[in-house]
Amino acid sequence: MILALTGTRYGMTLQQQQQVTSILQRLQPDSVVHGGCRGADTDFHGLVLSYQPQMPITIYPGDATQAAAPWPGLCDVRPVKPYLRRNKDIVNTADTILATPRGFREELRSGTWAAIRFAEKVGKPIFIIYPDGTVTSLLSFKS
Repeated sequence: MILALTGTRYGMTLQQQQQVTSILQRLQPDSVVHGGCRGADTDFHGLVLSYQPQMPITIYPGDATQAAAPWPGLCDVRPVKPYLRRNKDIVNTADTILATPRGFREELRSGTWAAIRFAEKVGKPIFIIYPDGTVTSLLSFKS
């Protein structure tokens, strides 16, 4: 199973990190995917490596500065694409999506929320993990 993360450039709260760790342990993915940005993607990368140091990680960078970032672990860094296109690649690649938005309400001009809306549209299971650690599942996941 491939697990993806979409999240805010401001990083995850401690409560979000705790929930992501719990979901990683529960779902036990074979590999993970993220967008290679500073913030939640960086937090996720570290959590994944703490959970499973040999986990294959695919990174879909959204701009050239992020593509040049060194990423530890077993990483496959894909070609740079505009943010909204790469978000679709992330969602299409994954079986299940984790989303760690900055706030508690949907935002129209947010890459995280755009990815959530796209994942919902294509029928992917989504776990939205709010800043206080509350988790909402938009679709039930299949084990």
